[in-house]
Amino acid sequence: MAGCGLGRGVDPATDGELRVVTTTGILADLVRNVAGDRATVTQMVPDGADPHSYEPGLRTVRDVAYADLAFSNYLLLEEHAIIRTLDANLPRGAVSVSIAEEASKEGATILPLVEDRALEAVWLGMRVAGTGSRYGADRASQVDLSVTGVEGPGDASAYLTTTFGAPEVGFTSSDGFDAGDGYRQDTSTLPADAHQHMSWAFTAPGVYRVHLSASLRTRAGARPVPVGEATAVFAVGVDPAQVAAAEGRQVLEAGHADVTVDLEAGAVDLMVDAGVQVCPLYGDTLDEGAPTYLDMMRFNANSLARCLGGTPGG
Repeated sequence: MAGCGLGRGVDPATDGELRVVTTTGILADLVRNVAGDRATVTQMVPDGADPHSYEPGLRTVRDVAYADLAFSNYLLLEEHAIIRTLDANLPRGAVSVSIAEEASKEGATILPLVEDRALEAVWLGMRVAGTGSRYGADRASQVDLSVTGVEGPGDASAYLTTTFGAPEVGFTSSDGFDAGDGYRQDTSTLPADAHQHMSWAFTAPGVYRVHLSASLRTRAGARPVPVGEATAVFAVGVDPAQVAAAEGRQVLEAGHADVTVDLEAGAVDLMVDAGVQVCPLYGDTLDEGAPTYLDMMRFNANSLARCLGGTPGG
């Protein structure tokens, strides 16, 4: 008879290999070009996947757990589940670098990217203003913005569209509202200081009143902290001036605005942006059109040149 056994595996923490994990392929490409063969680099979000909706799996958790160094964009440029996975599983002795935040400390200027707002109607999103630090919030904290009721001649809904076209419903009045479960089916969850674009739908013309309530959860399982309540009024297919005059409201007919949970003021309000010209830019993930960071920067530079009336450099 002969026997065999498995040798003891090498502990990744003591094998001398530098392991780096990044949230996105863009960061991974940057790190590989700097580190070369001195580090093993893995990325949490595969190329071509949407970093705003990608859910990390067990393999991703393993890569994070073995990492010596981690790079994220942060500033809400990744899905919050990715940031939570990174923060929860990174070893205690590993170093985590939030590039956008650290760059601004070194004098970099962070330019917010927005999408095309040249619309004949309001482009209404959802936003969290402020960090909520006075409540003890950090980047793992979450804000729940719930729709608790809708008054109007038809049904109202809000949703966002993921990279591959699938809708993600924020709320819909068609199936009612359940206070018993905390309006779970009609709640949008946002990290502190977050922003997301929404599409809104109404099934009949008329005046709609959408009742909103916001709360903050500093930690998973923590008791929600009430922030504020508000009512948004929509004039759909009717004269908004008459509604505004009757209720003492201001008409917002075009441009970009957000239903905003203001953690500093402790209120739910409307935040309006001034209109600007917007150019198509890569910012989330690499793909066939821009397979490397340098390709992405070349595309973005040419796009900006066209928007500013210049000639792209090729």
